[in-house]
Amino acid sequence: MDFQDSMKVAGLALIGCLPMVAAKAAEMPRLSLPLVCNNASQSAPGDAPDCFVQSMMDMDSSSDQRDPLCGIATYDQHKGIDIRVRDLDAMNRGIAVLAMADGVVVGRRDGVIDRMMHSAADKERVRGRECGNGLKIAHQDADDGQLTTQYCHMLRGSVLPKVGDRIKRGQPIGKMGLSGATQFPHIHVSVRLNNKLVDPMTGGFLDQACGTSDYSNSLFTRPALEFLMNQAMRPLLDQGFAAGPVTGKALRQGKAEMPDSGGPLVYYVKFINLYKGDVIRMTVHGPKGVFARSETKPLVAIKATYTAYTGKRGQLAPGQYSGSAQLVRNGEVIFKSDAVVVGF
Repeated sequence: MDFQDSMKVAGLALIGCLPMVAAKAAEMPRLSLPLVCNNASQSAPGDAPDCFVQSMMDMDSSSDQRDPLCGIATYDQHKGIDIRVRDLDAMNRGIAVLAMADGVVVGRRDGVIDRMMHSAADKERVRGRECGNGLKIAHQDADDGQLTTQYCHMLRGSVLPKVGDRIKRGQPIGKMGLSGATQFPHIHVSVRLNNKLVDPMTGGFLDQACGTSDYSNSLFTRPALEFLMNQAMRPLLDQGFAAGPVTGKALRQGKAEMPDSGGPLVYYVKFINLYKGDVIRMTVHGPKGVFARSETKPLVAIKATYTAYTGKRGQLAPGQYSGSAQLVRNGEVIFKSDAVVVGF
């Protein structure tokens, strides 16, 4: 099975209009989310993870990158949408991947080992199997042709349907894993019309103008589209307190070690899809006022993920400590985090 694979990472803005679309949305099957996300529905089960949009489709056919919203939340030749969870702790609880619409399975792969890609050697190991374990589902023919959805990076041994099986929207088809070319826990989905890649958020084909004003040609249901748009515009992936300096790699494993009253106390933030020149401001307030405050230097390049922290060593005064962050772009604060609190 040829999954027509790809993978990597990168930010975002919302401008312009889309003069051409892939197909009339009313004639196409509407797609729902491929995961049950806690932050997408209040009816989600208690163990459902929060989900985040890490990368969207690259609409630029050149070596440049341009996501469907005219931003940088993509990378060169990325062929779909990456919906991630915060860390491996969330993934290891068992996250079901769901069919986005009714259809028939026309492609399947299982048996690829789950292993996070860190090096060129890791990338070479999955050459030709970058999608890892997954499925391709053909949906009812629309007037403009056949629509297919593809699901990548599923857990080895979890892929449930067989080729030829009929699938219903929302049916579990496997679990999120780390198979193929992946650097973080997520599910990659891509959509094709008559085997031609189409961006399901806007309904646009590759190399069309980015951005749109009303999203009337989106292939997603309205709730799914609203959730994806909200998450695509939200840069904060994680924040909290730790007992010492933290790294993005460590946070991929799960939550940092919590501090105690003996100190040190570190407040950390992890952002996704940052632009060159972005600055992060962090402040911690304690029982005696400002406990720690710092500001990063302007980023020298686009960052798919970026972790920063501030704090102090030493015994902590009894009481409550709160940490918050601001993201500054072109001299303006474009995002403020809610405060997180810890007490001693």
